[in-house]
Amino acid sequence: YDGKKVAPINILTNATGLLSIRIPDTVSIVTGTEQGVSTSSFQSCTSLQSIEVYSTGEPTPKYVTEDGAMYVVTYGEDNTVAHKKLYLVPLGKKGELRIADDTDEIGSYAMYKSKIEKVVIPAGISVVRESAMASCTYLTEVEFLAEDEGATVEPLVIETGVFKTTTALTKLVLPSRLAESVYEEKGTDGNVTKTLHFDPTILDSCTSLEMLEMVGSVKGYYSVIDGLLCNADGTEVIYCPRGRTCLLYTSDAADE
Repeated sequence: YDGKKVAPINILTNATGLLSIRIPDTVSIVTGTEQGVSTSSFQSCTSLQSIEVYSTGEPTPKYVTEDGAMYVVTYGEDNTVAHKKLYLVPLGKKGELRIADDTDEIGSYAMYKSKIEKVVIPAGISVVRESAMASCTYLTEVEFLAEDEGATVEPLVIETGVFKTTTALTKLVLPSRLAESVYEEKGTDGNVTKTLHFDPTILDSCTSLEMLEMVGSVKGYYSVIDGLLCNADGTEVIYCPRGRTCLLYTSDAADE
């Protein structure tokens, strides 16, 4: 401010009525244990709808913002962006969030407890970290976009607890590049009794989820038929959303 650098922003403990904040790209914020908004300077700002980081001419700012959300950027040797992670979404942000196209990661707890209702995720995202959308009680739809024709994309890894206690989610559009996950059920003796080639605990809390969809041209591990997650060739039902009645499904391929 007035030619002087802004001091680090500590936890804004009593700022529950704060709606927006504008800060320079030279500022540092409290990040705690790097768990997004839940341990950041803004953890108590329950009404905060928008964060804006403005440029001071700093060539390699750590933080940038788009659509009111904050991203962490790392750079290569030539100061070009090497990695961009969605770091935090303000707790009071509402409506639809479209994640920036050049983002490749959604950080842990990035959208934790925000009031967003829909998230649109670009095809460049390769990993969604633990609890990224946990406790988003207003979130009803998550859409992963398909890759552009001919584009090379990375498999998508969805970590544990991403949708924990996100009970209002009714629609989830997954990309065909979804990486295989494995879940082992164990008996009382600790021995593995069943191995599943999809980790259903990712969606355990999504009690309102009515259907899945799948987009993209990549030949992956899974397919979606009639809203159910199936293996790649559609011969086996792997997961039925908890918000619908799951009837016995038999594909034509299974009958052959």
